[in-house]
Amino acid sequence: MTISEFLPDRQLWSHRLSRWRALSALAEAEYHFGEWAKANDLWEREKQRIDRLPGLTQPARRLMLEHADAAMNEAEKAKLEAFDEPAEMAAIEVVLTPSPDLDGIPIKVELIEKYELNNTTLMTRNVMEVLLEDFRRLEDDA
Repeated sequence: MTISEFLPDRQLWSHRLSRWRALSALAEAEYHFGEWAKANDLWEREKQRIDRLPGLTQPARRLMLEHADAAMNEAEKAKLEAFDEPAEMAAIEVVLTPSPDLDGIPIKVELIEKYELNNTTLMTRNVMEVLLEDFRRLEDDA
C-alpha cells in the first residue's frame, strides 16, 4: 500500500511538498558543506597546485588534470544519485499531485522551472495540462 492510497488530497500534497523540501535542503547542504563540497574544494586546490608546478610539460599537466577531474566526476555522480535525483523525483511527485488550493500552482511552476520538468522524459504528463487542470478544478471550487 502506498501513502497516496490512504491520505486525502491536502495531506498527500503536504506530505509530498514537505518531502521535496527536505530532499532539496539536503541537496543544497551537500553542495555547500557535504562530501561534494569537500571534493570540489580539493579539486580546486589540486588544479591550482598543478598550475604552479614548474617545468611541467603540457601532456603531464593534462594527465594530472584528468586525474583530478576524474575524482571530481565521481563526487558529482555520487551527489547526483544520492541527492539531486531524489529531489527531482520528489518535485515531479509534487507537480503531479492535485493541488489542494490555488496557492499550490505557483509552487508547481517554481518546481517546473527549477528542474526544467517541461523538458524531461521523467515527467509523465504535460506540465501545462497539469497546471490548467488544477486551476480549473480549484476555480470551480472557489
